[in-house]
Amino acid sequence: MVTSVQLQRRHPTTRKPNMTEPIKLVFGKHLPDQPALNNPGTPFLRNVVPANGFFRPFGDLNPYSNNLDARAQGAISGRDTTGNVFSFAGNATKLYKLTDQTFTDVSGISAPYATPAGGAWEFILWSDDQLIAINGVDAPQVKDPQDGSAFIDLTGSPPAARHGAVVRSFVFLGNWAGNENKVAWSAIDNSGEWNTDGTNQSDQQFLPSGGSIMRILGGEVALVFTQSAIHRFTYVGSPVIFQRDEIGPGVGLIAPGAAAQFGNLVFFIGQNSFYRMDLNGVPTPIGESRWNKTFFSEFDENNADKVTSAIDPINTIWLVAYPTTASATGLPDRIFLYNWATDDCSFIDIDTEIILSAFLPGTPLEALGNNLDALAFSLDSRVWQGGSLVLGGFDRTHMLGFFSGAPLEAEIETAERDNQGRRLFVGGARPFVDAADVEIAIKTRERQSDPAVLGAYAAGAGSAWGFIMKWLLPRELKALTLQIQHLNEQIAEMKPEIEEYRRLKQRALEKELKEKNLLTDRGT
Repeated sequence: MVTSVQLQRRHPTTRKPNMTEPIKLVFGKHLPDQPALNNPGTPFLRNVVPANGFFRPFGDLNPYSNNLDARAQGAISGRDTTGNVFSFAGNATKLYKLTDQTFTDVSGISAPYATPAGGAWEFILWSDDQLIAINGVDAPQVKDPQDGSAFIDLTGSPPAARHGAVVRSFVFLGNWAGNENKVAWSAIDNSGEWNTDGTNQSDQQFLPSGGSIMRILGGEVALVFTQSAIHRFTYVGSPVIFQRDEIGPGVGLIAPGAAAQFGNLVFFIGQNSFYRMDLNGVPTPIGESRWNKTFFSEFDENNADKVTSAIDPINTIWLVAYPTTASATGLPDRIFLYNWATDDCSFIDIDTEIILSAFLPGTPLEALGNNLDALAFSLDSRVWQGGSLVLGGFDRTHMLGFFSGAPLEAEIETAERDNQGRRLFVGGARPFVDAADVEIAIKTRERQSDPAVLGAYAAGAGSAWGFIMKWLLPRELKALTLQIQHLNEQIAEMKPEIEEYRRLKQRALEKELKEKNLLTDRGT
């Protein structure tokens, strides 16, 4: 989309174009925490996806489903071992299944549920015929994700936990009423058997450090995030069953939704930094002196429970939807986007309730109807392809949509440049972009202590020499006015001398002419 901008400089005294010395300003990695002057990267970036040496557009949230009857507080989209896909969502009182773009109520006999406003549904795919849903209040729910039946209570009296995951052949649950720092796991290969004495390897364990459990990520090992610590559980068999090790001391999780997993790769936001790690490794900070300060300065920690994460493996990006202090509702109004392949980030300004990675069922052509022009997505969109993985989210009307709409308006700033202590006059700019419509404006200031002043935007076609901007700041205009006034005063003071010079010059000319006439008369 965008690679760089080339500026046409003007000589500071003659103001004549100097076409032999253009300045090429390359948009580097997004470094909003670095000073604006001579920033080695890009100080401001919005609504684009950083790629390898360029930026791609980010699409608007395009509606796909009908509306839930209340705010979405959790969702899952998955695919079983046979390739069948499914999607479920939950709000405060109900659980829904998506079928042919329509969410239908599949709540069980325990409904209406009592998910708190600061809580969420988490979904755990235990097997092809068992999808478990937990909200920390009601009994864990379970159903076959492929049929139309309602959820039922999970057998075995499991704890009504807030967080869970599948770890090897066990279901892990953590953080329930009165046991916020405790984990429990099911019997081996049996999600419906829960013991506290190690029978069939089902047991519980208290976490001695870190505070309340915030999130559990699974796989070959379990990563249990607490408020200020991370515990790794490794299966070792009876009688210990799982060995617990604390890793990353002092590193916790700011919100349950602030962590995401792709295979063994894990991304999360700690109390004061962004991190990435392997399931078997240790946390590595990735946001220091780059974007940590920018994020935490605007993050609304009072609504941290509204944070959700998603992974887009096709584009190698991790996304976090979060509320800023400017959000009037406390719901997410911005998305942090990190491309782990290029180690670069961006921010997306868009309102959501939650975000998720979605596997979608294929849609038969006859189901699209006769009016193809009315489709929200083009016919070649991956939305219609069975098993396609797309990035989705729920909007403020509780409707599922996908970020495949029209590209959001991107905004990018280059690093601030000086001219070795001299003024730098810009006569033109050439953006290297493939967008049809581009606007450019220039920020200027005399001293680093002055606020930057944004000039007027100039519009034109992308990659064209059409952005000619010539203006002076108010301070410069005042200085120029004083210079002109001083010159006028000097001219006024010199006026008598000029008049005297004119008279002397006139007399000299008259004398010279008179002498020529005398010579002419004598010759005659």
